[in-house]
Amino acid sequence: MEIYTYTQEAEEFGIKLEKLGFDYARMVKRGDLGKMMKNLEGLIASQLIKLIGGIGKFISLETQAMREDK
Repeated sequence: MEIYTYTQEAEEFGIKLEKLGFDYARMVKRGDLGKMMKNLEGLIASQLIKLIGGIGKFISLETQAMREDK
């Protein structure tokens, strides 16, 4: 993720990058996605936020819906 952040700020330094994105399959293969998830879960837990697993979607800019995993 740190690399992605740097690339987002590259234009400020005169570097133009086009078609920047994520290859989730490659991230999973490298193990980066799992590390990212563990880091995010640790950050959430450190802020005493309850993590609820499930599937969510945006209904509108102000409304979200979620189906909890059981």
